[in-house]
Amino acid sequence: MSGRWTVHRDGPANATWEVRNRIGRHVATIHWSRTLDRPEFAREQIAAGLDGAHGDRQPPRCWTIPAEQPGPNRWEIRHNGELCGEITWHHPPPGVPSQVWIDRVLAGLNRVDRARRLLPPAPARPARWAS
Repeated sequence: MSGRWTVHRDGPANATWEVRNRIGRHVATIHWSRTLDRPEFAREQIAAGLDGAHGDRQPPRCWTIPAEQPGPNRWEIRHNGELCGEITWHHPPPGVPSQVWIDRVLAGLNRVDRARRLLPPAPARPARWAS
């Protein structure tokens, strides 16, 4: 396969992302219920994870995807146990168990880049209003 996995923002609010496979087919959608602090970085990390750049797994850190699914081909995405989003596979890659792709999404979200001193993406903190 010649291409790379990509993750694109679908709309200006950054709440819905399209996951495209190596041939450019829209295969999954990520809906975020929380805003991320560095969404561009998170999209890059997820795409690199799906490409296998971080291995099939990373040590568990703050991001998890519970084994219990809320529906067919749907998985919740949690940060420190708090629901932050959901991924839905429209066209799971054939011949590979879905758990492999879920583990690779998690590998991207949980990746720590020690060389660039980048921690995994996280939900944005609430804005504080000046009084």
